[in-house]
Amino acid sequence: ALISAAKVLTEATEVGEVWRRTVTLAEEALTADAYAAWRVDADGRWFVGQARGVSEAFAARTVTSAPDSDRGRTLLQKPLYFDDVTQSTFGIMQEAYRAEGIRSMAVFPLVLQGVPRGTLVLYYRHPRTLSDQERQTGEALASLASAALGAVESYEAHRA
Repeated sequence: ALISAAKVLTEATEVGEVWRRTVTLAEEALTADAYAAWRVDADGRWFVGQARGVSEAFAARTVTSAPDSDRGRTLLQKPLYFDDVTQSTFGIMQEAYRAEGIRSMAVFPLVLQGVPRGTLVLYYRHPRTLSDQERQTGEALASLASAALGAVESYEAHRA
């Protein structure tokens, strides 16, 4: 399954396509109530690049963090699992989680050369603990998506 996922992602020719394909592959490989690929720009603005299973209002949210925040870099160097989102480190999102009925989530960072570029997030509307296999699958998919993003961004930079 991961080999076919790698093929699907490496065939993407635009950044937006990588985000869409990442969410589609997550839906196929991992069970969740909702999925989102969050992107971060150079100014530290986080926004949803692609989502399924969440409201338009949730998907339209923008969250701002310091562009070169040490806290942000540290937080997003490894996956984060929240069996209870009220205990998450993303306090600014608590009202949005409540409105969306989100109770649990898994956050898989997409990191390029040590710099967080986004996250793949699985949302659950009930308390949920991911199995080791689900965690490994999410981590592998995030790694593949990170590599695909790097390849597409490099291609776009050389094409310009």
